[in-house]
Amino acid sequence: MKIFYLGHFFGYDGHSRAARDFVELLLNNGHSVVCRSIDNNSNMKAFDPKWERLCTAKAAGTFDIAIVHKTPWNQQGQKELLHLSEPIASAKKKVFLTVFETTKWPIEWKEPLESFDSIITFSEWQGRAARELLPYKPIFVVPHVVEPSKEIAEKNPELYRFYSEFSDITDRKGLDVLLKAYYLAFDHSDKVELFIKLPNKNDAITKFYEMNKKAQACFTYKAMPKRLSIATAYLPDDELDRLMLTANAYVCPARGEGFSLPLARAAVNGLACLYPRTKELVSDLETSWGNDYFEDACSGYNANLVSVISDTFTTYGFQFDTRGMRWLEPDIEHLAKRMKEYYEIGSIDSPDYSIDRLSSKSVYSKLMEALS
Repeated sequence: MKIFYLGHFFGYDGHSRAARDFVELLLNNGHSVVCRSIDNNSNMKAFDPKWERLCTAKAAGTFDIAIVHKTPWNQQGQKELLHLSEPIASAKKKVFLTVFETTKWPIEWKEPLESFDSIITFSEWQGRAARELLPYKPIFVVPHVVEPSKEIAEKNPELYRFYSEFSDITDRKGLDVLLKAYYLAFDHSDKVELFIKLPNKNDAITKFYEMNKKAQACFTYKAMPKRLSIATAYLPDDELDRLMLTANAYVCPARGEGFSLPLARAAVNGLACLYPRTKELVSDLETSWGNDYFEDACSGYNANLVSVISDTFTTYGFQFDTRGMRWLEPDIEHLAKRMKEYYEIGSIDSPDYSIDRLSSKSVYSKLMEALS
Protein backbone atom coordinates (compact mmCIF):
# COMPACT_ATOMS: atom_id res chain seq x y z
CA MET A 1 0.00 0.00 0.00
CA LYS A 2 0.95 3.61 -0.54
CA ILE A 3 0.62 5.43 2.80
CA PHE A 4 0.81 9.07 3.87
CA TYR A 5 1.63 9.47 7.58
CA LEU A 6 1.19 12.77 9.44
CA GLY A 7 2.59 12.74 12.96
CA HIS A 8 5.23 13.89 15.43
CA PHE A 9 8.58 12.46 14.37
CA PHE A 10 11.39 14.63 15.73
CA GLY A 11 10.86 14.51 19.47
CA TYR A 12 11.94 12.18 22.25
CA ASP A 13 8.46 11.90 23.70
CA GLY A 14 6.23 8.83 23.50
CA HIS A 15 4.06 9.87 20.58
CA SER A 16 7.11 10.73 18.45
CA ARG A 17 8.68 7.37 19.18
CA ALA A 18 5.39 5.61 18.47
CA ALA A 19 5.14 7.33 15.07
CA ARG A 20 8.68 6.28 14.15
CA ASP A 21 8.02 2.71 15.28
CA PHE A 22 4.79 2.43 13.30
CA VAL A 23 6.41 3.78 10.13
CA GLU A 24 9.30 1.32 10.59
CA LEU A 25 6.75 -1.48 10.93
CA LEU A 26 5.03 -0.46 7.68
CA LEU A 27 8.31 -0.08 5.79
CA ASN A 28 9.60 -3.44 7.01
CA ASN A 29 6.47 -5.08 5.63
CA GLY A 30 6.91 -3.66 2.15
CA HIS A 31 4.66 -0.61 2.17
CA SER A 32 5.55 2.73 0.59
CA VAL A 33 5.38 5.51 3.21
CA VAL A 34 5.72 9.29 2.90
CA CYS A 35 5.78 11.19 6.20
CA ARG A 36 5.15 14.74 7.29
CA SER A 37 6.20 16.01 10.71
CA ILE A 38 3.81 18.29 12.58
CA ASP A 39 6.45 20.13 14.56
CA ASN A 40 9.96 19.97 16.01
CA ASN A 41 11.58 20.04 12.56
CA SER A 42 14.45 21.96 14.16
CA ASN A 43 15.44 18.63 15.76
CA MET A 44 15.51 16.86 12.39
CA LYS A 45 19.32 16.72 12.12
CA ALA A 46 19.55 14.91 15.48
CA PHE A 47 17.91 11.81 14.00
CA ASP A 48 18.86 9.20 11.43
CA PRO A 49 18.96 10.91 7.97
CA LYS A 50 16.31 8.46 6.72
CA TRP A 51 13.68 10.37 8.73
CA GLU A 52 14.58 13.59 6.96
CA ARG A 53 14.24 11.78 3.62
CA LEU A 54 10.89 10.29 4.58
CA CYS A 55 9.54 13.60 5.88
CA THR A 56 10.65 15.69 2.89
CA ALA A 57 9.89 13.25 0.06
CA LYS A 58 7.45 14.46 -2.58
CA ALA A 59 3.88 13.44 -1.74
CA ALA A 60 2.81 12.79 -5.33
CA GLY A 61 -0.24 10.94 -6.59
CA THR A 62 -3.09 9.43 -4.63
CA PHE A 63 -2.44 7.52 -1.41
CA ASP A 64 -4.29 4.36 -0.40
CA ILE A 65 -4.22 5.35 3.26
CA ALA A 66 -3.71 8.64 5.07
CA ILE A 67 -2.89 8.24 8.76
CA VAL A 68 -3.26 11.27 11.03
CA HIS A 69 -1.39 10.55 14.27
CA LYS A 70 -2.11 13.59 16.45
CA THR A 71 -4.81 15.28 18.47
CA PRO A 72 -7.67 16.74 16.35
CA TRP A 73 -7.04 20.32 17.52
CA ASN A 74 -4.08 22.66 17.53
CA GLN A 75 -2.11 24.16 20.42
CA GLN A 76 -4.48 27.12 20.57
CA GLY A 77 -7.38 24.80 21.38
CA GLN A 78 -8.89 25.16 17.91
CA LYS A 79 -10.18 22.25 15.85
CA GLU A 80 -8.24 21.28 12.76
CA LEU A 81 -10.17 19.83 9.81
CA LEU A 82 -7.14 17.93 8.56
CA HIS A 83 -9.25 15.75 6.28
CA LEU A 84 -9.61 18.78 3.98
CA SER A 85 -5.86 19.23 3.41
CA GLU A 86 -3.89 17.45 0.71
CA PRO A 87 -2.85 14.72 0.29
CA ILE A 88 -5.13 13.57 3.12
CA ALA A 89 -8.27 14.82 1.34
CA SER A 90 -7.67 12.70 -1.76
CA ALA A 91 -6.56 9.53 0.04
CA LYS A 92 -8.79 6.51 -0.52
CA LYS A 93 -9.08 5.97 3.23
CA LYS A 94 -8.49 8.26 6.20
CA VAL A 95 -7.45 6.85 9.58
CA PHE A 96 -7.10 8.77 12.84
CA LEU A 97 -4.64 7.49 15.46
CA THR A 98 -4.96 9.16 18.86
CA VAL A 99 -2.00 10.44 20.90
CA PHE A 100 -3.88 11.71 23.94
CA GLU A 101 -5.57 9.56 26.56
CA THR A 102 -8.60 10.28 28.71
CA THR A 103 -11.58 8.18 29.75
CA LYS A 104 -13.89 10.70 28.10
CA TRP A 105 -13.09 12.28 24.77
CA PRO A 106 -14.13 15.96 24.61
CA ILE A 107 -17.10 16.90 22.46
CA GLU A 108 -14.75 19.23 20.55
CA TRP A 109 -13.20 16.11 18.98
CA LYS A 110 -16.44 14.93 17.39
CA GLU A 111 -16.63 17.19 14.33
CA PRO A 112 -12.95 16.84 13.31
CA LEU A 113 -13.20 13.04 13.58
CA GLU A 114 -16.47 12.65 11.65
CA SER A 115 -14.67 12.52 8.30
CA PHE A 116 -12.24 9.73 9.22
CA ASP A 117 -13.12 6.23 8.03
CA SER A 118 -11.80 4.53 11.14
CA ILE A 119 -10.10 5.29 14.43
CA ILE A 120 -7.18 3.49 16.08
CA THR A 121 -6.48 3.64 19.80
CA PHE A 122 -3.58 2.02 21.64
CA SER A 123 -5.58 0.50 24.50
CA GLU A 124 -8.98 -0.94 25.33
CA TRP A 125 -9.29 1.88 27.87
CA GLN A 126 -9.16 4.38 25.00
CA GLY A 127 -11.29 2.21 22.77
CA ARG A 128 -14.17 2.58 25.21
CA ALA A 129 -13.76 6.37 25.24
CA ALA A 130 -13.76 6.50 21.43
CA ARG A 131 -16.89 4.33 21.17
CA GLU A 132 -18.74 6.54 23.62
CA LEU A 133 -18.12 9.64 21.49
CA LEU A 134 -18.43 7.96 18.07
CA PRO A 135 -20.46 4.74 18.52
CA TYR A 136 -21.11 4.39 14.76
CA LYS A 137 -17.41 4.52 13.76
CA PRO A 138 -15.13 1.49 13.29
CA ILE A 139 -12.83 1.57 16.33
CA PHE A 140 -9.72 -0.62 16.42
CA VAL A 141 -7.34 -1.26 19.32
CA VAL A 142 -3.76 -1.60 18.08
CA PRO A 143 -1.05 -1.52 20.78
CA HIS A 144 2.36 0.05 20.30
CA VAL A 145 4.91 -2.26 18.76
CA VAL A 146 7.67 -2.90 21.31
CA GLU A 147 10.54 -5.27 20.58
CA PRO A 148 13.25 -6.23 23.10
CA SER A 149 16.08 -3.72 22.99
CA LYS A 150 19.44 -4.70 21.48
CA GLU A 151 21.17 -2.36 23.91
CA ILE A 152 23.35 -3.73 26.71
CA ALA A 153 23.61 -2.04 30.08
CA GLU A 154 25.18 -3.16 33.33
CA LYS A 155 23.28 -3.00 36.60
CA ASN A 156 24.98 -2.05 39.83
CA PRO A 157 24.96 -5.25 41.97
CA GLU A 158 25.32 -3.16 45.13
CA LEU A 159 22.32 -0.93 44.44
CA TYR A 160 18.67 -1.62 43.62
CA ARG A 161 17.48 1.00 41.12
CA PHE A 162 13.86 2.01 40.56
CA TYR A 163 13.31 3.92 37.32
CA SER A 164 10.50 6.03 35.84
CA GLU A 165 10.10 8.26 32.76
CA PHE A 166 8.02 11.41 32.46
CA SER A 167 7.21 13.20 29.20
CA ASP A 168 5.61 16.00 31.21
CA ILE A 169 4.88 16.83 34.83
CA THR A 170 1.14 17.05 35.33
CA ASP A 171 -1.32 15.57 37.83
CA ARG A 172 -2.06 12.83 35.29
CA LYS A 173 1.51 11.50 35.32
CA GLY A 174 1.71 11.08 39.12
CA LEU A 175 5.28 12.16 39.87
CA ASP A 176 4.12 13.31 43.31
CA VAL A 177 2.87 9.77 43.97
CA LEU A 178 6.23 8.23 43.07
CA LEU A 179 8.27 10.60 45.24
CA LYS A 180 6.09 10.13 48.32
CA ALA A 181 6.03 6.33 47.93
CA TYR A 182 9.82 6.22 47.60
CA TYR A 183 10.43 8.35 50.70
CA LEU A 184 7.85 6.33 52.64
CA ALA A 185 9.31 2.95 51.66
CA PHE A 186 13.01 3.54 52.33
CA ASP A 187 15.44 5.23 54.67
CA HIS A 188 19.14 6.10 54.63
CA SER A 189 20.25 2.53 55.41
CA ASP A 190 18.70 1.02 52.26
CA LYS A 191 20.97 0.46 49.27
CA VAL A 192 18.39 1.77 46.84
CA GLU A 193 18.08 4.54 44.26
CA LEU A 194 15.23 6.26 42.47
CA PHE A 195 16.24 7.39 38.96
CA ILE A 196 13.82 9.69 37.12
CA LYS A 197 13.97 10.73 33.46
CA LEU A 198 12.46 14.20 33.03
CA PRO A 199 11.69 16.19 29.88
CA ASN A 200 14.31 18.74 28.89
CA LYS A 201 12.20 21.77 29.72
CA ASN A 202 13.04 24.43 32.28
CA ASP A 203 9.51 24.57 33.65
CA ALA A 204 9.45 20.78 34.10
CA ILE A 205 12.73 20.76 36.01
CA THR A 206 11.54 23.64 38.20
CA LYS A 207 8.28 21.79 38.90
CA PHE A 208 10.23 18.66 39.82
CA TYR A 209 12.31 20.42 42.46
CA GLU A 210 9.21 22.07 43.92
CA MET A 211 7.36 18.75 44.01
CA ASN A 212 10.34 16.93 45.50
CA LYS A 213 10.67 19.52 48.24
CA LYS A 214 6.99 19.14 49.14
CA ALA A 215 7.29 15.33 49.15
CA GLN A 216 10.34 15.41 51.43
CA ALA A 217 8.50 17.71 53.83
CA CYS A 218 6.09 14.86 54.56
CA PHE A 219 8.92 12.78 56.05
CA THR A 220 10.97 15.10 58.24
CA TYR A 221 10.48 12.64 61.08
CA LYS A 222 12.83 10.08 59.49
CA ALA A 223 16.20 9.82 57.79
CA MET A 224 15.26 9.50 54.14
CA PRO A 225 17.02 7.47 51.42
CA LYS A 226 20.31 8.85 50.19
CA ARG A 227 19.94 8.45 46.46
CA LEU A 228 17.68 10.28 44.04
CA SER A 229 18.96 10.92 40.52
CA ILE A 230 17.47 12.69 37.51
CA ALA A 231 18.35 12.90 33.83
CA THR A 232 17.06 15.76 31.70
CA ALA A 233 18.98 15.56 28.42
CA TYR A 234 17.31 14.68 25.13
CA LEU A 235 18.21 11.04 24.48
CA PRO A 236 17.83 9.06 21.23
CA ASP A 237 15.75 5.89 21.46
CA ASP A 238 18.71 3.55 21.89
CA GLU A 239 20.28 5.65 24.65
CA LEU A 240 16.93 5.94 26.44
CA ASP A 241 16.63 2.14 26.33
CA ARG A 242 20.16 1.76 27.65
CA LEU A 243 19.36 4.07 30.57
CA MET A 244 16.23 2.07 31.41
CA LEU A 245 18.14 -1.21 31.32
CA THR A 246 20.45 -0.06 34.12
CA ALA A 247 17.43 -0.32 36.45
CA ASN A 248 16.05 -3.30 38.34
CA ALA A 249 12.42 -2.17 38.32
CA TYR A 250 10.14 0.26 36.51
CA VAL A 251 7.45 2.17 38.40
CA CYS A 252 4.43 3.67 36.65
CA PRO A 253 2.69 6.08 39.09
CA ALA A 254 0.28 7.55 36.52
CA ARG A 255 -3.26 8.51 37.40
CA GLY A 256 -4.38 8.45 33.77
CA GLU A 257 -2.14 6.78 31.21
CA GLY A 258 -3.98 4.33 28.94
CA PHE A 259 -1.00 2.73 27.22
CA SER A 260 2.23 3.63 29.00
CA LEU A 261 4.98 3.15 26.43
CA PRO A 262 7.86 3.24 28.98
CA LEU A 263 6.04 0.65 31.11
CA ALA A 264 5.57 -1.55 28.04
CA ARG A 265 9.24 -1.19 27.09
CA ALA A 266 10.25 -2.17 30.60
CA ALA A 267 7.96 -5.22 30.57
CA VAL A 268 9.25 -6.45 27.20
CA ASN A 269 12.84 -6.01 28.37
CA GLY A 270 12.31 -8.09 31.50
CA LEU A 271 12.39 -5.40 34.17
CA ALA A 272 10.27 -5.87 37.26
CA CYS A 273 7.27 -3.56 36.91
CA LEU A 274 4.79 -1.81 39.18
CA TYR A 275 1.66 -0.05 37.93
CA PRO A 276 -1.74 0.94 39.38
CA ARG A 277 -4.73 -1.41 39.26
CA THR A 278 -8.26 -1.44 40.60
CA LYS A 279 -10.64 -4.37 40.85
CA GLU A 280 -13.60 -2.13 40.15
CA LEU A 281 -15.22 -3.21 36.90
CA VAL A 282 -15.84 -0.68 34.15
CA SER A 283 -17.64 -1.99 31.05
CA ASP A 284 -16.72 -5.51 32.16
CA LEU A 285 -13.01 -4.71 32.04
CA GLU A 286 -10.72 -4.33 35.01
CA THR A 287 -9.23 -0.85 34.96
CA SER A 288 -5.46 -0.80 34.72
CA TRP A 289 -2.82 0.93 32.65
CA GLY A 290 -1.22 -2.44 31.93
CA ASN A 291 -4.28 -4.40 30.77
CA ASP A 292 -3.10 -4.53 27.17
CA TYR A 293 0.22 -6.21 27.88
CA PHE A 294 0.20 -7.72 31.40
CA GLU A 295 -1.38 -11.12 31.91
CA ASP A 296 -2.25 -10.85 35.60
CA ALA A 297 -2.01 -8.59 38.62
CA CYS A 298 1.37 -9.74 39.94
CA SER A 299 2.93 -6.39 39.02
CA GLY A 300 0.11 -4.23 40.31
CA TYR A 301 -0.47 -2.04 43.31
CA ASN A 302 -3.80 -0.76 44.59
CA ALA A 303 -5.55 2.29 43.17
CA ASN A 304 -9.06 3.70 43.33
CA LEU A 305 -11.15 4.83 40.37
CA VAL A 306 -12.00 8.50 41.01
CA SER A 307 -13.67 11.41 39.26
CA VAL A 308 -11.22 13.87 37.73
CA ILE A 309 -11.20 17.40 39.10
CA SER A 310 -8.30 19.02 37.29
CA ASP A 311 -7.35 22.13 35.32
CA THR A 312 -4.79 20.14 33.31
CA PHE A 313 -7.02 19.79 30.28
CA THR A 314 -8.10 23.41 29.89
CA THR A 315 -4.70 24.18 28.36
CA TYR A 316 -5.66 21.87 25.49
CA GLY A 317 -8.88 23.69 24.71
CA PHE A 318 -11.25 21.30 26.51
CA GLN A 319 -14.59 22.93 27.38
CA PHE A 320 -16.34 20.26 29.39
CA ASP A 321 -16.88 19.14 32.96
CA THR A 322 -13.91 16.93 33.85
CA ARG A 323 -16.01 15.07 36.42
CA GLY A 324 -17.21 13.01 33.48
CA MET A 325 -13.69 11.62 33.24
CA ARG A 326 -12.14 8.96 35.47
CA TRP A 327 -8.62 8.08 36.41
CA LEU A 328 -6.84 5.99 39.04
CA GLU A 329 -5.71 7.50 42.34
CA PRO A 330 -2.80 5.31 43.49
CA ASP A 331 -2.63 4.05 47.06
CA ILE A 332 0.74 5.54 48.04
CA GLU A 333 1.12 3.31 51.09
CA HIS A 334 0.52 0.15 49.06
CA LEU A 335 2.92 1.28 46.33
CA ALA A 336 5.57 1.91 49.01
CA LYS A 337 4.93 -1.59 50.39
CA ARG A 338 5.35 -3.17 46.94
CA MET A 339 8.55 -1.21 46.26
CA LYS A 340 9.94 -2.47 49.57
CA GLU A 341 9.00 -6.05 48.62
CA TYR A 342 10.73 -5.75 45.26
CA TYR A 343 13.84 -4.41 46.94
CA GLU A 344 13.94 -7.17 49.58
CA ILE A 345 12.77 -10.27 47.70
CA GLY A 346 12.49 -9.30 44.03
CA SER A 347 9.46 -9.69 41.77
CA ILE A 348 7.93 -12.66 39.97
CA ASP A 349 7.37 -10.95 36.63
CA SER A 350 7.65 -12.87 33.40
CA PRO A 351 7.95 -10.81 30.20
CA ASP A 352 6.86 -13.61 27.84
CA TYR A 353 3.24 -12.49 27.54
CA SER A 354 4.18 -8.86 26.87
CA ILE A 355 6.81 -9.85 24.29
CA ASP A 356 4.24 -11.89 22.35
CA ARG A 357 1.44 -9.32 22.67
CA LEU A 358 3.57 -6.36 21.52
CA SER A 359 5.72 -8.10 18.92
CA SER A 360 6.00 -6.74 15.39
CA LYS A 361 4.11 -9.75 14.05
CA SER A 362 1.21 -9.38 16.47
CA VAL A 363 0.89 -5.59 16.14
CA TYR A 364 1.22 -5.66 12.34
CA SER A 365 -1.65 -8.15 12.11
CA LYS A 366 -3.88 -5.83 14.16
CA LEU A 367 -2.75 -2.76 12.23
CA MET A 368 -3.59 -4.37 8.87
CA GLU A 369 -7.03 -5.27 10.18
CA ALA A 370 -7.57 -1.61 11.04
CA LEU A 371 -6.25 -0.30 7.71
CA SER A 372 -7.92 -2.83 5.41
